[in-house]
Amino acid sequence: MKRMIRALMLTLGMLGIGGGAFAQTQIPLPAQNGTYSPDVRGFWFTVPVATVITGLRVPTDADTGPQSIEVVRLSAVPPQYTSATTNAFTSLFRITNDNSTTTVPVNIPVAAGDIIGVLGSRSNVTSYGQGDFATTMLGQPITLRRLGMQFPLSSTSAQDLWTETGGRIGRIEVSFGAPAASIPTVSTWALLLMGLGLFGLARKRLVRR
Repeated sequence: MKRMIRALMLTLGMLGIGGGAFAQTQIPLPAQNGTYSPDVRGFWFTVPVATVITGLRVPTDADTGPQSIEVVRLSAVPPQYTSATTNAFTSLFRITNDNSTTTVPVNIPVAAGDIIGVLGSRSNVTSYGQGDFATTMLGQPITLRRLGMQFPLSSTSAQDLWTETGGRIGRIEVSFGAPAASIPTVSTWALLLMGLGLFGLARKRLVRR
């Protein structure tokens, strides 16, 4: 019986199933270096690997009031602030005036190459951080670049978005699950169930002997 349990645990480990396999990973952010209100700021980046956004949170460094967050998928890199704005995007998630100070759970699939924008504030106060910030997402290098609009997010949905090279970003915590390629597929689960069935059959034969 002990041998069967060890073999089953080994199988689970090989398939990446069990404690920590789907642990959330947060994009590291720069430290706060200022605030801005009431118009919202955030950042955009290019997704390096297909995954799922699982959590969002505006840090409480600048303010502890209600948080407002919106996530968009941009059709192209947003234009520079001084030249134009864009509404060529799809809103993937929006929440306003959420009183919690904890992470908001979400389920937003994103594909490699997607240009994702995130806006966020608390009580219409943006927590600023270093612009063009080099960081990582699931071990892959990305750069967080300034994104903004000239409206408060608590009362106005994302619109007329722009970027600004070198400008400070609005800090929003973004958490991800495992890369899509590492999530067990139907065939993987089928193999696992088949293995469990074989273990059960072997055990019955041993008992009969």
